[in-house]
Amino acid sequence: AIETLKDRLAKAESAQKVSVANNEVGAEVESLQKEIKDLKNTLRDKDDRIKKLERSKITKSQIANIQKLKDERKQFMAEAKEYKVRVEELENQNLKPRRSGLRERKDPSLLDQSKTIEKLQGEIRQCESKLRKYV
Repeated sequence: AIETLKDRLAKAESAQKVSVANNEVGAEVESLQKEIKDLKNTLRDKDDRIKKLERSKITKSQIANIQKLKDERKQFMAEAKEYKVRVEELENQNLKPRRSGLRERKDPSLLDQSKTIEKLQGEIRQCESKLRKYV
């Protein structure tokens, strides 16, 4: 009878040890599963961020094109300014008070100047329309 009690006691102690070991292993497995889940979430977040950055990335060629457009815009602005100055000068020359004699009315140089003014005004309009495209 004592032997059977000792055997039962030994079996109960070994069962308790196995149960404690199983609980520890179960807790460790659960902890590792949680860690795997956290790492997967972190990885997915990083992948999403990489995709977003790839979509919004500006390439070197795009930067070069933007710089080229800016340079062209500056050039067109300078040309437009020059044309405006030339038009003003020509208009001022034509607006100076003169004696209007019969010869001056028929003077071909005035006709040439008015054509030049019209031509320059047309060029200014063209430059301004080009500038509007780039702005």
